[in-house]
Amino acid sequence: MFRNGLGVAETYSCFAAGMVAPALRELRVQRRERVLLLDAQDSAPASNKLAQALAGALPRQEIHLSRQANPGAVGNFDLALFPVTAGSINASNSSGAPGSPNAPGAPNALGAPDAPGAPAALGAPAALDLATEAAENLKPGGRLVLLALDFASLRLWPQVEGFADLWQAFLLSSLCPREPSGPLEQTLREAGTRPRRSSELFCGRCTGQDGFTELSAELLSLFETSRDELLAAPELSSSQFDRSLIALRNWRNGPDASIWYRGVYAEGRRRMQEYITLLPGAALSSC
Repeated sequence: MFRNGLGVAETYSCFAAGMVAPALRELRVQRRERVLLLDAQDSAPASNKLAQALAGALPRQEIHLSRQANPGAVGNFDLALFPVTAGSINASNSSGAPGSPNAPGAPNALGAPDAPGAPAALGAPAALDLATEAAENLKPGGRLVLLALDFASLRLWPQVEGFADLWQAFLLSSLCPREPSGPLEQTLREAGTRPRRSSELFCGRCTGQDGFTELSAELLSLFETSRDELLAAPELSSSQFDRSLIALRNWRNGPDASIWYRGVYAEGRRRMQEYITLLPGAALSSC
């Protein structure tokens, strides 16, 4: 799919690693909860690093890491966790034609219209099917949580000369992982759960902080190894590309460099009424 799929996957892995801590704060997993953690990606170079990182950080007992949403009996789990980001990285989602999930102007994961080149919608049937099957594995009142990365939100400080154009060229290229842009709350509802809450996850690193050196190095390597593809963008000249790369190298070696981006967290609960048998004449409101 990618010219250099391994390099893109490594960069994605670093971004995903920065999302683990804020995601765990939102999840508030209890030790006795049985957790189904979906690893939807079946491509080795772009394997779901976020799912793997979360599996290592969650309490060790009762964690089930699966590429399928039906590893056990229906109604067997307290929490189903689906990092939809990596599951959306596939060639079939790369079209930007009008009406396609990637078409400019489609709503993003928070419901706002995307700018041209922003991540694509969670419209792939496979992703929705997985979310639906995950919901069916939940106990009454169990939680289904969707996580997504927003590549378009990436910012550097101090500002780097030419980086905005460089990053935009990447977002518009076939190298950029296609992320969900349909509101995650809608996906929760279509999967058969009742949306309860959603929030943004702040993900960031700065000079001297664990992970900054690796993330900034991967970001630089992404551009260094993607020169030909990114220069295919008519807005980006060879000289501009070179100047931006020099500025990026200087930035990551500075004393006050920082990088931040956002993740999206959306949580729904399986409806209780599916498990209740009513007596004749009884009524039950949706819960």
